[in-house]
Amino acid sequence: MRGTEIIVIVGGGLAGHTAAETLRREGFGGRVVIFAEERSRPYDRPPLSKEFLKGEWDEEKLFFRPPGFYESQGIELRLGSRVEGLDTVRRLLFTADAEPLHYDRLLIATGGYPRRLSVPGGDLRGIHYLRSLKDSARLGEALRTGGRVVVVGAGFIGCEVAAAARARGAEVTMLEALPLPLAQAFGPEVGEFFAAEHRARGVELRLGEGVSEFAGAGPVEGVVSTKGNTFACDAVVVGVGITPAVEFLKGTPVELDNGVLTDEFCRSSVEDVYAAGDVANWRHPALGRRLRVEHWDNAAKQGEAAALNMLGRAQAYRPVPYFWSDQYDLKLQLYGHLPRGRPHDFRLRGSYEERSFNLFYFDGRRIIAALSVNRFRDARAAVKLIESGAEVEPDLLSDPSVSIQSLMK
Repeated sequence: MRGTEIIVIVGGGLAGHTAAETLRREGFGGRVVIFAEERSRPYDRPPLSKEFLKGEWDEEKLFFRPPGFYESQGIELRLGSRVEGLDTVRRLLFTADAEPLHYDRLLIATGGYPRRLSVPGGDLRGIHYLRSLKDSARLGEALRTGGRVVVVGAGFIGCEVAAAARARGAEVTMLEALPLPLAQAFGPEVGEFFAAEHRARGVELRLGEGVSEFAGAGPVEGVVSTKGNTFACDAVVVGVGITPAVEFLKGTPVELDNGVLTDEFCRSSVEDVYAAGDVANWRHPALGRRLRVEHWDNAAKQGEAAALNMLGRAQAYRPVPYFWSDQYDLKLQLYGHLPRGRPHDFRLRGSYEERSFNLFYFDGRRIIAALSVNRFRDARAAVKLIESGAEVEPDLLSDPSVSIQSLMK
């Protein structure tokens, strides 16, 4: 009989790294094994579209811990090892390069893969999808000499890449099939603000215009839009969302639906199988709905929560979601959750013109989210209101003389 428990983590990103650290910090004495598809030890991903892409950070600054950390903690890193199968009855993981490994508890923290465009010319050289350190390094090399870049998609990745490319002197055209950037997430007011900002920085922003074809003989030389326009380029960056990485789970009893379905304790439908980070579609007990959140803060906190629950702590994961994006000299931050696809009542504090404002979103008299652009303090102060579900008079949020902390009374 085996004398040592084994907790296996599939995924070498932030959620997996945080879970492993938490297990050791909380005194777990068994084996901890991380399978990481990439050959790099766990590193921070947000700078891949910001500081690292702009050439402001070197590679070593991205890594969470120095090279000897994992060995010193007794964490087995299996780098460059892709998990290809799972037997939940015998509790075995299968890879292409090693013997099957038994687990006692399993954490799925595989994140996701960039969605690819299925259009003619999609396999030409010079078309970049940004997810990994290697992806960012290759794109950074392409941007080193400036040139002409077409960014496809004006979501968070597209907008951040466009800002980084402009910082490196590239000519940037950004195509977005929707009427405004970021509007699906935050509404038209924020979309119009960021559209104006990108245009003011020299980005040719083409809205309501998608991609029908990539043109070129070997390397990409142009992008043909759905309106029949052709945009000459030296490189293309596609940022149209991610797909949860669940391939090795298909055909297993682990329930999947836009990721791995879990409860508020990070538990999947299979005993002793958990999920955290971008891949987890979990039930938020306070919001009463399922969420799959693709943000740094969630990966860190949910990785920790999963580890604690694997140790039997039974702690429900119920955060106020948090997100940020850096574009030019603008820092956008959001606390709370805004369901997509429907309008929301909101109040403005600050000024679009001064590029410093908050939007407070309401459901009736209950504040459900607080957004800030270069005005962090008021949004952060609203977190307790969001968390408590307290009702307030919405118009008070528009008055800068009203202390948000005072509304908790």
